[in-house]
Amino acid sequence: MSKSFTKKDVAEHKTEDQGIWIIVDDGVYDVTKFIDEHPGGSKILKRMAGKDSTKQFWKYHGKSVMDKYGPRFKIGTVQEEAKL
Repeated sequence: MSKSFTKKDVAEHKTEDQGIWIIVDDGVYDVTKFIDEHPGGSKILKRMAGKDSTKQFWKYHGKSVMDKYGPRFKIGTVQEEAKL
């Protein structure tokens, strides 16, 4: 069963010490161990840490990238927040 996180949970993971988490679509990904391998460099992952990176991810990556790397780094999903 997939673990569920709030956007606030993800926002607390924006340094290498805390872990670098990003959101793509409704998935939460821990890319801490990937920052040095990222072909685009670590800077962009560090800049997007703790944030919804959906728009930026799909701008530069295709479905094949998500299919290849997504399962390796996905740690859960973003839970829907109550709309008042």
